[in-house]
Amino acid sequence: MCGICGIVYQDPQRPVDIRVLQDMSRRIAHRGPDDEGFYIHRNIGLAVKRLSIIDIAGGHQPMINEDESVVVVFNGEIYNYVIIRKDLEARGHVFRTRCDTEVLVHLYEEYGRQMVDQLNGMFAFAIYDRKLRRLLLARDRLGIKPLYYIKTNEWILFGSEIKSFLTFPEFNRELDLEALHHYLTFRFVPAPMTIFKGVKKLPPGFFIEYLPGQEYLNPVPYWDLKFVRGDKDFSVAQSTEAVRDLFHEAVKIRLMSEVPLGAMLSGGVDSSAVVSSMKKTTQQPVSTFTIAYEEEGPHNEGVFAKITAEAFQTDHHEILVRLDDFIKNLERMIYFMDEPVADPAAIPIYDLCRFSKEYVTVLLSGVGGDELFGGYDVYKEAIYSAYLRYIPRFPWDNIIVPLFGLMPEGMAGKNFVRRVHQPVEDVFLGSSIIYGGFSEKEKTNLYSDDFAEQQSVFNSHNIVRQTLERMSQASTLHKMIYVDTRHWLADSHLIMMDKMSMANSIELRAPILDHRLVELAAAMPEKFKVNLFKSKIVFRNAFKPEIPESILTRSKRGFSTPINLWLKRSGSEMSEILMNQRGLAKGLFKKNEIEKLLDKHKQGRADFSAHIFTLLVLSLWSATFLENH
Repeated sequence: MCGICGIVYQDPQRPVDIRVLQDMSRRIAHRGPDDEGFYIHRNIGLAVKRLSIIDIAGGHQPMINEDESVVVVFNGEIYNYVIIRKDLEARGHVFRTRCDTEVLVHLYEEYGRQMVDQLNGMFAFAIYDRKLRRLLLARDRLGIKPLYYIKTNEWILFGSEIKSFLTFPEFNRELDLEALHHYLTFRFVPAPMTIFKGVKKLPPGFFIEYLPGQEYLNPVPYWDLKFVRGDKDFSVAQSTEAVRDLFHEAVKIRLMSEVPLGAMLSGGVDSSAVVSSMKKTTQQPVSTFTIAYEEEGPHNEGVFAKITAEAFQTDHHEILVRLDDFIKNLERMIYFMDEPVADPAAIPIYDLCRFSKEYVTVLLSGVGGDELFGGYDVYKEAIYSAYLRYIPRFPWDNIIVPLFGLMPEGMAGKNFVRRVHQPVEDVFLGSSIIYGGFSEKEKTNLYSDDFAEQQSVFNSHNIVRQTLERMSQASTLHKMIYVDTRHWLADSHLIMMDKMSMANSIELRAPILDHRLVELAAAMPEKFKVNLFKSKIVFRNAFKPEIPESILTRSKRGFSTPINLWLKRSGSEMSEILMNQRGLAKGLFKKNEIEKLLDKHKQGRADFSAHIFTLLVLSLWSATFLENH
């Protein structure tokens, strides 16, 4: 696990200055405190900061082949590298280390850019081919590891984090106004955009090739999620067994490490399954870590995490997060995240990783199970809607919808009734953030009059429409899962998990996102995932014999915080931070609209915590990256 960055000057006669490259790499030193390396070949410069996990002594990067014609810098882990290595050795390749990074060099020599098809792992890497003068950038299938880039007429920059670009003398920090518009709705910036004008995220499952003189950098897809059934007679029992077997294998290969490892334990079925599998696979005591709060409520999962910890006799640690801790770490989260991501869970995850670093260097997580196996409650809307559409449109439009329209805002079912007959592209903005951010109408009210007119050309639903262009024949449920996998999972949750763990030099591994398991889940019919009464049907079935019943049967709880309560307390410190930031007073937003949101929330008229936290994160991001430099 590492942090990588690099420079390519368009002018082949312009040499890379090692000092500039060193400055870029220092900004991401938290990602790799154990080692560093640099490679310069005239106008090309590559740098890496290494967190040593496998072949600690021999895994120094950049890694170079025998004739020094191919060089790689790499962030991630290749879990099937031993199998790949044996095949390459049989083809005559000679290895000098036991590190998975070296596999990439020889795999490129053998297969070129098609090498990505053979990799099972999480990765973002850059390979430079001196003979062809080709630069290859690639990101893993699900987007577990991030990779950013920017191209101008004079230079190209790439890196694991945008902050490495900030030291480059010719990089200009500018706000991307379209990205801002979409951030306010999604609470993250959807790929390929970033909040910095000109900087792009390489989408998951894509690579980029660059050759001298090339005008544009065009990402090329090599993998995508496909909801195509293989065996039509595949039964629930067969699916359950296949999921269980493949999951255990995914966990097993993610236990390879020369440093201590543990697990994030939320008290849900996904992380409990990870702990169960770890306990079966290793003879070593399993260390588990969970977050708890003083405030009671569904966000507090400590009691459920203890049930799992006791069932598997783990070395369990509970990290208590208070409002003061949350506020103290808020600016740290903003800095390490690079972009505004308005998920308050980022801060307790930062705390968990900071605490666990005293015990382990690698953490396994259950992230991804809800997106792939249908765990979010909102997915049931797809099933309900299919039945409700049998009601004739006349009584639906003229009786049922107006009747629900008379109910108070926030009442269960009111907005759902409006969505039943609308295409998913027009109403669904992601399961974990559905209507959590600002709607198009709310953004218009929030913007100053001049800014509202300028921003009127953008519509966040167009992002979803573009994402679903390749899914026109999929069911409503699978469209929802696809949107969540491509955006909420990749652009928010995985980015957040990567940045918060690497801020503390912790490597995070996600066995549920083994691409073979992902493909298996996608191939299953939707009735194996969700029905009117149950969610994650096959996944829960797979672990019935292993996980405590109270964990298996509890309703879905996301990894949440008591942000709703905290914003009403303490005067509130977060409210004061929001109103005192200069970034919100530059003619973009109406200050009185923000004050209205705060007042309504404090009065308990509705829960506007998502709106408020979205603005708070944006304000602090602006102060950190645009104003204070």
